Amino acid sequence: MKTIYMVFNDKEKIFVSAGLYNNLKYVFEDYVRIKTCFLDTVTAEDLSDADLFIVLYEDRVYAMK
Repeated sequence: MKTIYMVFNDKEKIFVSAGLYNNLKYVFEDYVRIKTCFLDTVTAEDLSDADLFIVLYEDRVYAMK
């Protein structure tokens, strides 16, 4: 099973990540595993199983390197 990570800066607007999570689960059902990560708490080990990252803003990509 593939793993998709949704990347957010922090948990400040958790309702946004919850909405996106629900939409992705609706589309992909049980074909992929969807996880949410927050740049203020995530570590490299947390992301080791990722196959795809969904990043809403370009500046978040650089923060993940």
